[in-house]
Amino acid sequence: YFFGREAEVSEALEHLGERGDNTHRRWLRVEGPAGIGKTSFARAGLVPAVVRGGVPGGPANWRVAAFRPADKPADALAQALAYAFQGQISAAEINEALGTDGGLADLVSEQLSADQGLLLLIDHLDDVVTEARAWPAQVRRFDQLLAAALEDFDQRLFIITSGRSDLIDGVLAALPEMSAAALTQSSIYH
Repeated sequence: YFFGREAEVSEALEHLGERGDNTHRRWLRVEGPAGIGKTSFARAGLVPAVVRGGVPGGPANWRVAAFRPADKPADALAQALAYAFQGQISAAEINEALGTDGGLADLVSEQLSADQGLLLLIDHLDDVVTEARAWPAQVRRFDQLLAAALEDFDQRLFIITSGRSDLIDGVLAALPEMSAAALTQSSIYH
């Protein structure tokens, strides 16, 4: 049971979707020190609020792909998407589709109806710092897929990440394309 942080959840969701300054943000970065509860806040607080319609101007219905990018982050993304698409497409087929020019953006367009959105919850995004050393090609692919999807005009893909604020410089260095997308597509909630 998750309770007692309704005001924080509401405040964090103000950073996603249509905003009063005529911008549209699709990436919410939940950052803070270790052990503060970023994971439970994102998984048990933000995700259910998004699904209940908490994103201004967001889709009416949602598919959720939640994962941790440890041990081959691009493969972890494909497995989470297979689960979110409820067996309509396998992880192998998703990996193949992600390898095309349209990548994740095309996959979202093809697999979701017009009123559906996809929420990617990437827990412990800071795992990519370690994974960049162990699986550099996987991290590059992960970086490219997410950044290209964020830059796509179809605004049905939203991302919530959680990570330690003391590791954010390493994360952004490991994900240079996401770092560039962060300038126009992300908001930070501490």
